[in-house]
Amino acid sequence: MLSREWERAEEANRRADEERKRADERIEHLMAQLREERRHSAEMQRAMVAVIIKLARVIAESNRR
Repeated sequence: MLSREWERAEEANRRADEERKRADERIEHLMAQLREERRHSAEMQRAMVAVIIKLARVIAESNRR
């Protein structure tokens, strides 16, 4: 009887370990995805700022004429 309980407890622990491992892998995947989205967002912001600066220069040059 104790042997059966021990086996059940071991199996429950094994399943819990597997679930934790899958959860950790999912968290790592989501964090990597978030880092990539932040990198992309920063690139887009830099591109928008560059366009704004260029437009401001064109407008300033146009106003000087």
